[in-house]
Formats: sequence, structure tokens, C-alpha cells
Amino acid sequence: MDRRLSPLKNAAEPDINFTVFRENTEDLYVGVGGIFKKGTPDETAIQESIATRKGVERILEAAFMFATVKGLRSW
Repeated sequence: MDRRLSPLKNAAEPDINFTVFRENTEDLYVGVGGIFKKGTPDETAIQESIATRKGVERILEAAFMFATVKGLRSW
């Protein structure tokens, strides 16, 4: 990766505090989908991702509150 292309190009690795928030009650965890033509050369897996407004707002609020409490800022 060319560091010149990153918005963090002036930051060193110790300057970066990376936290990941995952919403794990929706999205691919719902299990909507299935397998078409299972066991044949044409077998196809179908998986649908579901994101409700309520679920998205819930994870965004949790991440925002975490950043607020920790006093984090964007670059």
C-alpha cells in the first residue's frame, strides 16, 4: 500500500486506535437464503443481507457513544 494515498498518511502506527463495531442480529446473521441445485455442478448459494433502520441506528449510536466517552476524534 502506498502511504501517500491514505487519509492517515501523516500518522504513525502508534497514533492509530482502531475499534470495530459490529451489528450481529441482522445482516447476514439472519440466515435468509438457501442453496439452489444442491449437489450438482450448478449449485448456487444465495444469502441476503438485511439491515433495518432500527438496527443501523442502534450500532451507529453505540459507536458514537463509545467515541464520545473515549474522547476520540477524527483525523
